[in-house]
Amino acid sequence: MTALPDNPAAGVPCPYLDQMLDLARQHRPDAQPGEVTASVTGWVLRVDSADGPLIVKRHREDTTFLREATAYRAWERQLTALGGLVPAVLRTAHVERTLLLSAVPGRPVSECELTGQEETAAHRAAGQTLATLHASVHLTGLEGAMLPAAAARARLRQWRRDAVVTVEQAEQFAAMIERLEHWSGPQVVLGHGHFLPEHWMWNGSHVSLIGLRGLSARYPALSLLPLAVGVWEDRRDLRAAFLEGYKYRLADSVARTVEAAVELTRAGGILLLQSAPAESQ
Repeated sequence: MTALPDNPAAGVPCPYLDQMLDLARQHRPDAQPGEVTASVTGWVLRVDSADGPLIVKRHREDTTFLREATAYRAWERQLTALGGLVPAVLRTAHVERTLLLSAVPGRPVSECELTGQEETAAHRAAGQTLATLHASVHLTGLEGAMLPAAAARARLRQWRRDAVVTVEQAEQFAAMIERLEHWSGPQVVLGHGHFLPEHWMWNGSHVSLIGLRGLSARYPALSLLPLAVGVWEDRRDLRAAFLEGYKYRLADSVARTVEAAVELTRAGGILLLQSAPAESQ
């Protein structure tokens, strides 16, 4: 694997660098600033110390900060059980919208130059990691939470009341939701929400996950939806490699559930599948 040069945002002036570094030094006094990256959602500072690297993440908006902080807090017990597959929250600064996280190894797959064989291996490893995430949390009978299909139907009824969709469109969406529910079954799992290569940290053999603000209870195959409508559309080889690594449920069931979700998405019903993060149990 050959890593691309540092992110072009590295070294960009960050108005909150002192505050971010101070948060890291509260945890590790010898922390020294490293690479800084900027995005539409905020800034990420990597700091180095004798005990290893840390990540300081400052959000621009309250909304995205609260989503991420809430996701980590709601699913803390389950995430802790996953060990190094996901970052751990070490400190939280609410006023400053900042999280101090443990670092996971590797670089995002989207930032790596990979050979065809390496890209296939990364997708296979990502499938293994998602299977670990899904198998770690079984949410059948989750108290107080709607199954994704039930939530989609409730939202569709609201759309109909608000005249967002016609009667004919509502009937089409309802049929699609029924197919999705049929192939998914009643079980929901802890889903990532933004499961794409930019959130896969690849070290050449394993994939860890970042970008966890979308954690929620969902049908297992819905985590694959972003890949199915994007990356895999013209790369069936990557889809096959991923499912080979995933093996969480029978490939036929997963494939049919993804197809049902893709059908709903392409028909314009993707928002029916969006839900707020569920409460942890």
